[in-house]
Amino acid sequence: MFGSIAEAAVTVENVYYLSETNPLMNGVFTDDGSDTVGTVTGTAVAMDASDMKNADFVSRLGNAFVKDADAINGGYPVLAGQKPLGEEPAVRARVEIGTAEELKAFADRVNAGESFTDKTVLLTNHIDLSDFQNWTQIGRSSSVQFDGIFDGQGYVIDNLYSTTGGLFGYVGTNAVIKNVGVASGEIGSDNLSWMGGIARWSNGADFINCWNGADIICSGWSGGIVGTVRDGGDSIIKGCYNVGSVTARDGAVGGIVGHLATGSNGTSVHVIVSECYNAGAVTAKDNAGGIVGRAQDGHVIRNCYNVGKVSVTGDNILDGAGGIASLVTSDNEIINCYYHSEMTTCGVSNGNDTTVGKTAEELQADAMLQLLGDGFKQDRYALVNHGYPLLHWQKTEDADAVDAVADRIAAIGTVTADSADAIRAARAAYDALSDELKALVNVSVLEAAERELDGILQLAQAKEDALRELDAYKNPSDYRAEQAEELERLHSAGQEAVRAAETIEAVKAALAAAKADMDAVKTDRQLSDEEAVRSVSEAIAAIGTVTADSADAIRAARAAYDALSDALKERIENYAVLTAAEEALAALREAETTTGADTEEPDTEEETSSAQESTSDADTSDSPRPMRMPPIRRTPPDPRKVRTGRRRREKPMPTDAVLLYHWASGLWQYSALRL
Repeated sequence: MFGSIAEAAVTVENVYYLSETNPLMNGVFTDDGSDTVGTVTGTAVAMDASDMKNADFVSRLGNAFVKDADAINGGYPVLAGQKPLGEEPAVRARVEIGTAEELKAFADRVNAGESFTDKTVLLTNHIDLSDFQNWTQIGRSSSVQFDGIFDGQGYVIDNLYSTTGGLFGYVGTNAVIKNVGVASGEIGSDNLSWMGGIARWSNGADFINCWNGADIICSGWSGGIVGTVRDGGDSIIKGCYNVGSVTARDGAVGGIVGHLATGSNGTSVHVIVSECYNAGAVTAKDNAGGIVGRAQDGHVIRNCYNVGKVSVTGDNILDGAGGIASLVTSDNEIINCYYHSEMTTCGVSNGNDTTVGKTAEELQADAMLQLLGDGFKQDRYALVNHGYPLLHWQKTEDADAVDAVADRIAAIGTVTADSADAIRAARAAYDALSDELKALVNVSVLEAAERELDGILQLAQAKEDALRELDAYKNPSDYRAEQAEELERLHSAGQEAVRAAETIEAVKAALAAAKADMDAVKTDRQLSDEEAVRSVSEAIAAIGTVTADSADAIRAARAAYDALSDALKERIENYAVLTAAEEALAALREAETTTGADTEEPDTEEETSSAQESTSDADTSDSPRPMRMPPIRRTPPDPRKVRTGRRRREKPMPTDAVLLYHWASGLWQYSALRL
């Protein structure tokens, strides 16, 4: 029941609340130091829904409540006399109308005599009157006129069809009709006068920011906004426009108002028509004006323009057709008004003409806005009024949407990698436009930005991929400290080159160059292999001249060579020296073995006898006596002169040869003789 009670004493009697909402009667009040806690006397009773909807509960509440017979309150008791919404809108300080039924109920109340003086009526939604085939205007006669404030809040009435009048019939001196439009429909008949899209007859009401799009048919004395102003002293018709046609069987018709009277019932009428325009066709037998049909003394027409066709069809024309007004008596002022000179030949057909004719191009130019003043604005992209000036309050959603997209595109500016969000937002806004509105946007700028961003993102991705590949290309743990330091330097230089690249091709080139430089740095394994190859090569070279004492060096070189991998063996350039040394050593040993066999003493008498016989035979010849052959020591080949590749194998010395030594010319020579 209560949130908190402060500085008050409250007595609770016969009060009930639904227990399902909250089990507490009131919340907890916290003293903030400036208020004192209030007191509550009595208790509110919690009840469940079924008990509160019971007929017995209504009797507890007293005569102010009745059973909810019409189910307008969910079955809970309602106030006596309470009616369903739409049948009787709740009216205290104002009435809010959001449906056609509620508008009809409001009209019925006015037509029943409720003037709504000092009360405000608000439209809260667009209203379609299609279900009311012949609308009865609000205030259908002078005795039941509307005298309050009706604020349409920018909403419109669609499909208003009526043979007797517009949205309102008669409006009084205190009435203000504003911010409302009749968007479509047909109003009047050719045997009735005083027709208007917003009101038939004004006794001094103000019309502000109203518009009409319904077609008006009448006998005469009618206008797109108001039919006639007859009484009420000073009043204004300001910021209004008409795009519906006004057709009269007779005359005195205008695009905004048909007739401005001098007064009646002892009062004078002074009307200021300002910041208004007409774009609808106005046709009459005689006396047709683009803004005002007939203006009697005491009125001002200011800052208005007309681009609708104004014509008269009668045979005997008295007042004729005027782009701004037809008949204007002498005690009127027309200030700063313009008409379409290609539609109408004059601004005022009967009266002092101070208007100015303009071509369509001139009326659509920016200079026209300066002439008309702050009450008008540009019809951007000619989406609302064919490029002619709009009233300052008119909505321009389509143009605003186009401008919003254009602004988003312009806001992109210089494209960088950070422009992605702005470009996506601009693209989304553009795609949301209709095809008609898209044609008004310079999308090529957006497309160029998208292409540029795509290139930037591709380049950024290429750099990211290259940097990732460069980071993973080498493992620092594979290198010795000095080489690892050099590797890191080359890696950093490669990163800088990749980041500085301006094209994808440059990125690829920088990556390849960095990898090549890093490849040139030798790993621990590579250095170890080089050292092993160098060690083996040096071991082979160290063999030198092969002697009987070279065996250990040759065996060590061979063992070191054999310990190498096949790949490293291929890198031993002096391997032929090793093999040559091995062959030389083998030959040396073979020679030593052969020499040893030739100088041995015979083991048997037969061998001695055979030898002696051989000697005896030899002694009989004329040859000098052979000397004992000393051991043969072959000189090993010079390693530097050993030819690599395939070597020629020398023929072995014949085993059946006898080596004889003889002295000749002071030199030892030997010959091999066949036995």
